[in-house]
Amino acid sequence: NYLPATSIILESSKVTVDSRVAEAYKKMYDTAKADGVTLTPYSGYCSYQTQKTMYNNKLQSFLTGMSEEEAKINTEKRIEPAGCSENGAGLAVDIGSASAGFASTQEFKWLTLNAHHYGFILRYPEDKTETTGMIYQPWHWRYVGVDAATEIKENNLCLEEYLGAV
Repeated sequence: NYLPATSIILESSKVTVDSRVAEAYKKMYDTAKADGVTLTPYSGYCSYQTQKTMYNNKLQSFLTGMSEEEAKINTEKRIEPAGCSENGAGLAVDIGSASAGFASTQEFKWLTLNAHHYGFILRYPEDKTETTGMIYQPWHWRYVGVDAATEIKENNLCLEEYLGAV
């Protein structure tokens, strides 16, 4: 039943996030834009029902050719179950495109170098898939605050390591 106080992330977008995240994202967006990079948000806050629908749709897509257990494992490497998603808390923004190809863009390079200055981290890094339990998601950026994001970046940690959850 959690509903964060949300705000539209950019005037030109319908994407919403936790209001505190929206302010930080706008600053990051404006700086990136001045550097010639456009950080287009395509997903932010997702309601419980939307999370449930996305999870079930992904699960159904894997059920063709897989057992139910295999389908669940593969789904949960990509999408958190409803109620567990950072998008449900309004703390995450998906930027650019939901494909591994995003990692080769100028936008991703800019984020990798600068996002921590605005409190964002790459939530599911390529070298931390065993720790996070999720596939590499170069488009998925989580707000944790500037201090935590800087410490995470400087020490090459994922959120689980930073929080001592591993």
